[in-house]
Amino acid sequence: MHPNHFLKTQLENRIKSVLASTYGNFHNDIKIFLDFVESNAVLRALLEELKTVEFNYNQWINDYDNYSSGYSPTPDHYLKKALLGYFIMSDFANLKLDCMSDPFLQIADPRVDYNKRCHLIAEIYFMPLYEYFNENIQHVSSVLYLLDKYKHRTEWFHKEKLYKMYIDDTRRGEDNLTLDLQEYLHNQGIDYPFSSPRSPSGRADLIGQLETPDPMVLEVKIFNLENNYNKTYIRKGLTQAYRYALDYQKPVGYLVVYNLDERDLVFEKNEGSLQYKSIRIGDKTIFVLVIDIYPSPKTASERQKPLPYVIEDSYLLNLNEEQE
Repeated sequence: MHPNHFLKTQLENRIKSVLASTYGNFHNDIKIFLDFVESNAVLRALLEELKTVEFNYNQWINDYDNYSSGYSPTPDHYLKKALLGYFIMSDFANLKLDCMSDPFLQIADPRVDYNKRCHLIAEIYFMPLYEYFNENIQHVSSVLYLLDKYKHRTEWFHKEKLYKMYIDDTRRGEDNLTLDLQEYLHNQGIDYPFSSPRSPSGRADLIGQLETPDPMVLEVKIFNLENNYNKTYIRKGLTQAYRYALDYQKPVGYLVVYNLDERDLVFEKNEGSLQYKSIRIGDKTIFVLVIDIYPSPKTASERQKPLPYVIEDSYLLNLNEEQE
């Protein structure tokens, strides 16, 4: 049995509740569905990657009166269709939309009762989101999901080991940390997460799954102020991840930063609902994950934590200063 068989069953049960919901319960059943998605690491990671798709929801919601059908059609792109479903569900859950809202007024004959309208909206707009989750759950290789698992596994169980591995051989320290990540991803089912393949922009640290819907173009950097691995080095990694995404014609890239400093590395919070730190450069999205491997000699209550090291988006996006 596939390890996520139970998750697929749970997801199916949640969408069935939405599809069968009546007008009085429609908003609540949608909220239950979205809360379930947000509470599960696999679904949450898939949702984060779906949100990187370019789609102008505000334009869609305001253009309903331009369509001869009398209601707004779904996009002609699989992922945009799924993303539209998420946006509409969110607005229903937040009471910003109703089955009698303007975009859905002509979805059925005016004499059709409200319950039937809810069923039609769910079938037309919400099912594509469910199908997106259902079709991708089985892969369990969502890069964000695996990187998040690796982050927690490392910080909880292997922090001291990896820190010592770096300190014992600082010349090859970054390569050794990359090798640890490479081994983990391979063990988790990503076939051939090649290290340092060559592209027009140089060599990315890890490349994998390029011919799948969930490709991985990943750059690894370290953060250590004592050795001058500061925000300039982090921006260099961001630039490299972006250029590799361009080279391999992928919409998403990843930057993994190992923090070997006593100061916490902090980035500006994303606007909107993205949980993972992301930076948008042109039509590419770069996700940034920080893995803290600096060993704390005292308990959290005993030590006085230095101020965090904050890197602003304005600095990261000032790529004109970045010199290779």
